[in-house]
Amino acid sequence: MVGAAGVLRWGGSSRLNVMCREADIGGSSPFQLHRQRRGGGDAYEPGLFCVVTATGRELHFVCHGGEEAAELWVRGIRAVTRAVYGKR
Repeated sequence: MVGAAGVLRWGGSSRLNVMCREADIGGSSPFQLHRQRRGGGDAYEPGLFCVVTATGRELHFVCHGGEEAAELWVRGIRAVTRAVYGKR
């Protein structure tokens, strides 16, 4: 997370940078339904969190460390987003 800009970055490409609007622990309902239909048992994986970008796209990540680590990621994203965009 790049604090000054509210950008979530992974990898070296500029196509892998997103402006975060919100974050939440767990997958979104459409994500969970899609993963269940495809037979993937990872719809409810520990450490799963969802980030909604400024353009409205949903990105799902799984972090090592389970629910506690996902909670820290979500808190950090929310804090930076609040600092950049102000309270909503």
